[in-house]
Amino acid sequence: MPKPEDFHTRARADWVRSISTVIGSPPASSTTWQRRGDIVNALSPIMGINRNHALLPGGGGLDVDGIAVSHEAGCLDLLLGRRTVYRVKPRNLFLEWIDSDPGESFYLLELDELGLSGAYLEDEEDEGRSRRRTTEEYVETPDGELYGRSAWDYNATPDGEPLPDGSRLVNRFLRGKIMFLTKGSIWNSVPATYGGQHSNMTAAQIRNIIESVVARRSAA
Repeated sequence: MPKPEDFHTRARADWVRSISTVIGSPPASSTTWQRRGDIVNALSPIMGINRNHALLPGGGGLDVDGIAVSHEAGCLDLLLGRRTVYRVKPRNLFLEWIDSDPGESFYLLELDELGLSGAYLEDEEDEGRSRRRTTEEYVETPDGELYGRSAWDYNATPDGEPLPDGSRLVNRFLRGKIMFLTKGSIWNSVPATYGGQHSNMTAAQIRNIIESVVARRSAA
């Protein structure tokens, strides 16, 4: 039976190889992208189950299967399987290469503000709450119709018609940051990091913490 440390060793090696295809050799310490196409190209090599782990703005984390330019203006779609999308509006993508331990290198995707989709009727009180929310979840059909989450649960439109083939569940991130790292990394190994703290930090601040831990481990 494979040991967890064997999996993490392979994951870290794959992570380093994947990043190297993006930034070449010798790698720059810090790299930034802003255009959607460039961000897709930078993140595509790390996509896939067990090839990345994404920490989300409001807390929690998951593996992302793929990434694509969204049909929605200015947005990208992070793909989870065939029917679930995490939609974001990117502002900057930062890649921090940790030369002292490349397996600890990470991406930080900084998001622009997104308004509500219109899938739900909002009164003034709801609009006030929306400014404090980080996500909105709804169903999107192939022809662009939007329905609330209950349509997904019942596989039916509000009129009782079956959802069209190709409908997707969209999680829309309204603000925040997403951190991509490898499993077995320092940041991924601490349960407290799943609280979304990275969303209130800069790439440089995260980097300083990781490098401090790497240095302490090397000195031990």
